[in-house]
Amino acid sequence: MRVFVGLPVPEGLIATCVRAQGLIRGGRIVPVEDLHLTLAFVEDAGDEPLDMLDDDLRGQVLPGAAMQVTGLAGFGHPVNAVAFDIAPEPGLAALHGIVARALRRAGLVADAKRFRPHVTLARGKPDVTRLAEAAPVTDTHRATALNLWSSRLTPRGPVYEVLASYPVGGTT
Repeated sequence: MRVFVGLPVPEGLIATCVRAQGLIRGGRIVPVEDLHLTLAFVEDAGDEPLDMLDDDLRGQVLPGAAMQVTGLAGFGHPVNAVAFDIAPEPGLAALHGIVARALRRAGLVADAKRFRPHVTLARGKPDVTRLAEAAPVTDTHRATALNLWSSRLTPRGPVYEVLASYPVGGTT
């Protein structure tokens, strides 16, 4: 099963994402309920390692993290996705490290790409000319949860399902 661990976009940032998506022409817009920031992606995970990962994350005191849009990013050559870049603040780095260690303890191998915090807005061949002119930058919004999602590929794009959710913002 394809899975990823990440942060759902905080309520206060969703309106900004939807406004930005309204400026994009072409491509496939990411549905509001699927907007997220990926901390780690695993191409192939079995049930037992996922149970171990779930137990590990449930046993953690997960720090808070914030999301602040700092600009626009294109991914792929040629560009096949557009996203908001998110400021790489310490809480995100801490959560990324916690998730990476939990994956290793569960025997899961995460995608080896460098961690670049972002929220994908559209896939395919989006025209972002109008969005680029808007130069989006936002206030900081606190994440409220860390989720474990499954990701099933379909001809219309990925279908996500939340498998587990963990509170963030705890103190030790």
